[in-house]
Amino acid sequence: MSKKEGAAASLRAVPEGGTDSVPASGLTAPHKQKSGSRFISDVIVELGFLSRERVDAAVEEGKASGRSPEQVLLESGALTGDQLARAVAQRFGLDHVDLTIYKTDVSSLNSITPQAARRLGAVPIGKDDNGTLMVAMSDPSNVLALDDLKLMTGNEVRPVVASPDDIAGLLKTWEEVLHA
Repeated sequence: MSKKEGAAASLRAVPEGGTDSVPASGLTAPHKQKSGSRFISDVIVELGFLSRERVDAAVEEGKASGRSPEQVLLESGALTGDQLARAVAQRFGLDHVDLTIYKTDVSSLNSITPQAARRLGAVPIGKDDNGTLMVAMSDPSNVLALDDLKLMTGNEVRPVVASPDDIAGLLKTWEEVLHA
């Protein structure tokens, strides 16, 4: 990878008015909740990614078209996959992981097959200080995937949220290394 490609891969959108950066580890803890909101659309606004008006318009468009507001915002380019992953992490009070920065533990990664990871939409990336297996996933509410991972690996699992693009990129790299 050239320096230019590496720099482009590490660029991430920062919330409007925000200057907080991603830690060198690539793992970011959730911010203290500003309110008790459980709606992802409210979290997107609270994090400063979009205005209330833009999110409300996406909610209305989603109702009219049968899509979620998040799908509307992603498809229109108003919201990035990484911003959505950060909002999901905040909503559930979980850590967000930037897989372009985070140094994945190979032994954790190899605790399941790439096919199983793809099927579950979850990738083991390392262990926390307590020895719990950290699993990157874009949908941390998928308790069936978490249960399957616990059974497959024999470890307690802790979900961390990553963008679907980051997870797909890690899976692609992992499969390329296995087939090299």
